[in-house]
Amino acid sequence: MKKKPMKQDALVPDELTPDMTLMLIPAATSLQKACATYLTKVRMLMETRDKDTWREKWPDAEMNECVEVVYDTADMAQRMLKTAQAISTMLVTPLNSHEVVLLDELRRSLEPDDVDMDTGELQ
Repeated sequence: MKKKPMKQDALVPDELTPDMTLMLIPAATSLQKACATYLTKVRMLMETRDKDTWREKWPDAEMNECVEVVYDTADMAQRMLKTAQAISTMLVTPLNSHEVVLLDELRRSLEPDDVDMDTGELQ
């Protein structure tokens, strides 16, 4: 009788070794390079370091959609760059990847964007 495959069998293949993750490094490096390139280009369009500073500099002006997109995508690209760096680290040292994931989760839990500054509640 043929054994029915279980989800765990698909998630944890016995034949995968740490050395096999090395073939993913070039793709991870490309991801990291793409994020850094985009971040460099988008930052050249930014008048200030973030949206709050922009609003302080021009308190009477309303930020239009295009300007807001520049700042929002810069924030996203920065987070993606950090993620790409973590992916590269995990691939180079897969046996320590659990630590990288835990540190990333800890950093994200401490980011002020996750906390309502008026109430102190997590969002």
